[in-house]
Amino acid sequence: MEQFEQICLATNIHYLDIFAPLQKSQTWLQEVADYDGAHPRAAGYQEIANLVQNWSGWQSWLT
Repeated sequence: MEQFEQICLATNIHYLDIFAPLQKSQTWLQEVADYDGAHPRAAGYQEIANLVQNWSGWQSWLT
């Protein structure tokens, strides 16, 4: 993940690490476990949406 962040920084592209927070989210982990082991259901995708919605990179893009 660190390499993606470095590439984005070098090319002036906003980067949001969703991996670290999702690995701590019981909702995400349970949704993935209950489905196919890789993809969540609606509540898991809502976790991603919340991360993006509250991300400063997204907010700056909208303004």
